Amino acid sequence: MVLNEASRASGLTRKAIEYYIEQGLIQPQSQDHGYRDFSAAEV
Repeated sequence: MVLNEASRASGLTRKAIEYYIEQGLIQPQSQDHGYRDFSAAEV
């Protein structure tokens, strides 16, 4: 799922999720078109 979907599913803001990525707490896969793909386990 992409960032917006992960935000809605987790109840976290986009900014909070981006902070977790910067801190290395989660590492979503990058897709070919530049979007990040979050797994259900990361959400």
